[in-house]
Amino acid sequence: IWNAATGEHLRTVIGHSGQVLTVAVAPSGRQFASGSRDRSVKLWDLYIPTPLQQLTGHTDAVNAVLVQAEPAWSATAGSDKLVKLWGADGTPLRDLPGHQAAVLRLAANSAGTQLASGDANGDGQDDLAVGGRDANSGTGVVLLYNGPLAGTFTHADADVRLNGSVAGGQLGAAISFAGDLGGTGSVKDSLLVSEPSSGTESVHLFLEIE
Repeated sequence: IWNAATGEHLRTVIGHSGQVLTVAVAPSGRQFASGSRDRSVKLWDLYIPTPLQQLTGHTDAVNAVLVQAEPAWSATAGSDKLVKLWGADGTPLRDLPGHQAAVLRLAANSAGTQLASGDANGDGQDDLAVGGRDANSGTGVVLLYNGPLAGTFTHADADVRLNGSVAGGQLGAAISFAGDLGGTGSVKDSLLVSEPSSGTESVHLFLEIE
């Protein structure tokens, strides 16, 4: 946990037995939730080093968490293809099935009455983004493969190809899927792609990659 104004490291909280994949802060700013490969979700207070609650029920890694204030509820999404809803006291409310692959993202409207879930291109399948170097032009390249994913992939198999503009550049040195940055309400994700070159660092935003 860090002080956003000063950059000071305040504390580290420990409790998961597997890699932490997602963190979400409650609207109050006082509490947050974390999801892990250990299949659990933990609810924390910023000033208390031990978890307030542990939510268990997923049978695979927890990829996304969301905490709502009014009305108070939480949602979790996992590689078990399920979205789970939880009450304010950690009581399981219901499972939301329907995805055919790991659920990667969650978003809710401001009223807390609607919930959206999805993956990189909204088709219910896992997707893969890979950064590399084009052998002919020498520029960086990002290749996006839409799910379902199986077998061996080549450059020619990519569903989307994003080419860098600078020879010797490193487009795709770091890649991150992001949420609804375009504000369209779509469950399709965006890509944030870094490109360090000539001593400078730039970040490109690609909205709703198909």
